[in-house]
Amino acid sequence: MAFNLQNTYILFFFVTTTVISVLLYKKASKTLSLSKLGPISLTFYFLYFLSYLGTTILNLKLTGHSMMRYMRHWQIVQDAFFILSCMMIVFPGIIILFNRIFKYRPEEYQAYRKKEIVRKSSERAQFITMVCATILCVAAVIFVFGKLGLEHNPYLAVIRGDSKDQLAVLRNVIAGEFTGISGYIKNILGLTMTPFLSYVAYVHLRNTKEKRWLVLFIILFVFSNLMVFYNLQKATLVMYWLNFIILSIIYGDKVKVKYLVAFGLVGFLTLNLMYYFVSKVELNKLLSLDNPILSRLFITTPMGFLLHLEVFTYRMLPLAGASLPKIISGPLFGFSEVVRSSTVVMQSVNFIGERSGQAGVYNGLFLGEAYANFQTLGIWIAMFHVPIVFFAINAIFTRLPKTAINVSLFSYLTVALLLTLHGGYADFVFNMIWATVVIACVLMGGFSIFLDKFVFKKKEGYKDRRTNEKIEE
Repeated sequence: MAFNLQNTYILFFFVTTTVISVLLYKKASKTLSLSKLGPISLTFYFLYFLSYLGTTILNLKLTGHSMMRYMRHWQIVQDAFFILSCMMIVFPGIIILFNRIFKYRPEEYQAYRKKEIVRKSSERAQFITMVCATILCVAAVIFVFGKLGLEHNPYLAVIRGDSKDQLAVLRNVIAGEFTGISGYIKNILGLTMTPFLSYVAYVHLRNTKEKRWLVLFIILFVFSNLMVFYNLQKATLVMYWLNFIILSIIYGDKVKVKYLVAFGLVGFLTLNLMYYFVSKVELNKLLSLDNPILSRLFITTPMGFLLHLEVFTYRMLPLAGASLPKIISGPLFGFSEVVRSSTVVMQSVNFIGERSGQAGVYNGLFLGEAYANFQTLGIWIAMFHVPIVFFAINAIFTRLPKTAINVSLFSYLTVALLLTLHGGYADFVFNMIWATVVIACVLMGGFSIFLDKFVFKKKEGYKDRRTNEKIEE
């Protein structure tokens, strides 16, 4: 790197922005401690390390990237740096503003973590409810693999030693296998509710330490791992495991930094093994500084945002709201189909790969999809809107009763929102899967209460015979 005037200015701006952002985030979330992570503090680490740092590195020309060949206008890279610098300040600033408007103290999150788990219904009713839900979800997972058959089973494909290109095509073939009702079964019951139920079972296991909850958790954990890796997407598997760390922190555990480091090393090793056996990456590349995991985390992720700016500034017309959910884009903008910007970007920069079935989508920072639809106005709208969503999730759940379902839902939505920071803006407007999980939680809670009142004939305020704990009204 040449220390010319421009690079010196970028470094000065980067350091200044970092200091201001850290101070604002500490005010917005009270602490950035890794052992006390919450929805707000986690956004700092996700945005800073997965977007801002990489964009700065690209600006300083410290590394190259294969996708940089599509960046024909260097000004876009510089614009992205200043946009993200602004975001790192505005994001915590909006949360601080709403903390004051709604008189929410960041300390409430830490106080919530220290609370004990309470029950709205008996432990017996909750277990029966979970068993019923588990049977439904396990059946959905079996249905998914039954529909794939032996030919398209991803695990068998890896064992057969299929090539990297064959596995890439298989992922897209699998995605096209499920349409209509089968798609709902796969996405809602298999991919979403099965892992979510494993979180609920985990909280019950921690709270009761009973063997039956252990058995139920093991069943759900096994089927969840099979399902989240069903299309050989490595990141979803690691993120499923990560959710247990976030869940444990929200549950009340003070996770030691050394355990987080250990998880990071195990996750890094696991991903390397997957790249070696599934993606067929050569061993010498995995052991070099050009490791695909490090490149994907710190460089490829911000590249998605840069390509959004490039494509929708110089190559494509704005999508004008076509990326929003159909229930919104239809009435407001007249679109009959949803067009995600990540798909359009991939078609633009890798048309051959997309047509051959090997390429998927190219996601970027949520600001990218906002820009793709509404240009500069979209960036400002998203920059103010998304932190409000995080504030609302944090403020609402820390004021709800700390039940097993609520804690699990809090953790699930936290991780889902964090992943969506680098997955698109439209989901922050409305996401049917998230809404379905919330509805399912309400139904499960209602069913447990129904069992107590009308099947077990229990009255509100009684003591659970198994735990001798009073059930809250």
